[in-house]
Amino acid sequence: MSYFDRSLFLKPIPEERTRNINVWFVGCISALIHSCLGVLLAPVFFLAFLATGLHEQGLYGNGTMFTIAFPAGYALVGFVVGAAAAYLYNKLACHLFRQDAEQPASLKSAA
Repeated sequence: MSYFDRSLFLKPIPEERTRNINVWFVGCISALIHSCLGVLLAPVFFLAFLATGLHEQGLYGNGTMFTIAFPAGYALVGFVVGAAAAYLYNKLACHLFRQDAEQPASLKSAA
């Protein structure tokens, strides 16, 4: 067998079926990850808020409400972005890749 044998390089690639992603599940997992990040980052933002001196002006209170609401808001944004990404994937995959029902009869009989 030579190094440039066609059977080594041009093997047929097995076709995989495109699967839909559960939008609700991806949104919930994304919200969970973002809320954990929000809990970890909230003290950093609280310290930065105190360092700027805005708490002395009384514009935003002392930053406690921001620290409490930050993980929830960040989780909400994570849910929306994760669900939107899964929804877009489902729609694009449906249009870009051929589904099983759309395959010609000759391909179905060969498989």
